[in-house]
This record gives sequence, structure tokens and C-alpha cells, in this order.
Amino acid sequence: LSYTLSLHDALPISMIDDTLWKIQKRFVQTTLLSEEAVRHITDGGSVSKELGIENNLVNMPMSMTIEFKTVDILETNELQTNSVVIVKKTIFNNTTKEVIEYSESFIHPDFYEVNLIAE
Repeated sequence: LSYTLSLHDALPISMIDDTLWKIQKRFVQTTLLSEEAVRHITDGGSVSKELGIENNLVNMPMSMTIEFKTVDILETNELQTNSVVIVKKTIFNNTTKEVIEYSESFIHPDFYEVNLIAE
């Protein structure tokens, strides 16, 4: 993604009570957005709304990888664990197949569960 806006400053962490359980870094293509839309997103606005997507980004085509790792990086230090679940997700436009958003989530393993459903 050569033209991106980092959103990790706008949505850095998720808490349950006083416990930090997730740090998410999000990136979205700014070539798809006006300067006003970039300001709205940076201030915590909805990426879906600013892109004019009727449904939430969750309903868009995506690829996802889930890794269980033991690492020593800033995010794991903030989560107070060296074991972490890393979820990498790329969301694509239905029509053009362009990347809309890329995110990396660093999740404390005590707060992550995977349920696989196959047809």
C-alpha cells in the first residue's frame, strides 16, 4: 500500500476493565478519500461511512492470517505477555479488487478464541 493513512493512532488499544487485551494497527488507502474524510477517520470516524460503503467492512472480501507467536516487541510488552496472537487482515473492494484496508491486531492469548465452521 503505497498511499496509506495510518489509523493506529486513532484506534490503538482495546480494554476490558483495566486490562489491555488488544492493540490494533489499521491502514487505509487515502487515494480513495477526501482530505475531510481522512480527518473524520483520524478523529475516530467510520472507514465504511467515509468510503460510502453501504455495509460494514466486515461484509467485504478479505484475507486473514492468524499466528500464535512468542515474540519480544513493543506490542507484546504493552500487553504484558510474550505470547501473542497476531491477526493480519486485508479487506478488498468487491468490484475493483483494490485493497481498502490492512490491519494487524496483537491480542493477548487469554482473550482470543477461534471457532472454525466449514460448509
